[in-house]
Amino acid sequence: MKLRTKVSTACATVVGVLAGSLVGAGSASAARADCYNYQEVICIAEHGDWTGRIWRQKPSQIEGCRSLVPDGFNDMATIWVNRTGVAGHGYSMTLFEHSDCTGRFLTTYAGIWDRGTEFNDKASAIRVEW
Repeated sequence: MKLRTKVSTACATVVGVLAGSLVGAGSASAARADCYNYQEVICIAEHGDWTGRIWRQKPSQIEGCRSLVPDGFNDMATIWVNRTGVAGHGYSMTLFEHSDCTGRFLTTYAGIWDRGTEFNDKASAIRVEW
């Protein structure tokens, strides 16, 4: 066996082992960490156990009414956290039923997380305000 073949086989084995350990890792803890390891962000998860897709932005990235439709996150929010400060001191985030920030809405204040039982999979837009 040529040296190049031996090296390629060894590299493929290492990559396979590493990939297997990443796939086996708890996706809920990885997604939750994706939200909680960042300061001053708004973070929304697709599923209530922090699995699925994650939408994370800083308030400066959300100007006025921001539709979640172009981000591919329309009607997907199940749980969210507002990490823009401590309770009562920071940005408020409001999720809206329609992509133009109209319809039913739910506001979550700084330092608070929420599970949108009555608003599950209904958010189509977001607005943050100081």
